[in-house]
Amino acid sequence: MDVISWELVQRRGLNEREVRRLVGSGEWLHLSRGWYATRPARDAHDFHRLRLEALLADYSGRAVASHTSAALRLDLPVHRLDLTRVHLARLGPGKPRRTANLQLHRDHDRAFAPRGDTEHPATVAIQLARLDLLAGLAAADHVLRCRLADQDALSAAATRCVGLDGAAAARQVASRADARHESVGETLLAHQLWQAGIAFTPQFAVPGTQRWTPSGQGYRADFVVDRERVLIEFDGKVKYSDPDALFKEKRREDNLRSLGWTVVRIVWADLQVEGRAAELVRAAVRRTRAA
Repeated sequence: MDVISWELVQRRGLNEREVRRLVGSGEWLHLSRGWYATRPARDAHDFHRLRLEALLADYSGRAVASHTSAALRLDLPVHRLDLTRVHLARLGPGKPRRTANLQLHRDHDRAFAPRGDTEHPATVAIQLARLDLLAGLAAADHVLRCRLADQDALSAAATRCVGLDGAAAARQVASRADARHESVGETLLAHQLWQAGIAFTPQFAVPGTQRWTPSGQGYRADFVVDRERVLIEFDGKVKYSDPDALFKEKRREDNLRSLGWTVVRIVWADLQVEGRAAELVRAAVRRTRAA
């Protein structure tokens, strides 16, 4: 068992001095009052999950995992979100509570009942949207892609936010979430293109490329600029360290260019500079039109 209560510690015959020694040596972690982890945390996400399990046990039957904590439990992306505090939502009357380790939210009007001790995936995506628009979009796209909920469920969850802080962001996420975005990077790129007024279609099957793929299905690009011969690919990290993979990718681009397509590659660094991704795409459109 990774998470243990002080009560169970005592049953095992350990005293306070021995527990302090275990925590001091790093073998155990102090998670919250009366709760410990019996191993070190692997990273910040793992530490949050351990603390979440302790607090869920402490509030058993009275609260469920919500917001960022529920997202971690559901393996949703937590882009740009603070992992300092565990988030729980009450299941009945009671005041909100905030400590260094915990954000306990009021009970709320739920469109969907929690699943076990975790809020429904659609509820979680909308909760994140109210904290941060991009975090909500990334989570909502993942929810749709993994079929944890559908667009109607996101809309139903968003309608419960009328009059609350972040309601506009919740509605926007519910209407714009797209299962075709296959990563957080693609979600962020799509958002920047949308903001720039560039019309696009995700997961575009490039016609005429079937002969170049073993499956006969042809190439698929992350995005195509609508009514233009411009394809957009998002590279989430340094890829193609394998020379063979690099060669295959170069051959793929050569094949696409032979059919009159321009390929724009966007990397994480481009997304960090406001307007850069959109300008790279616009420049490619201008080149293609001038060719």
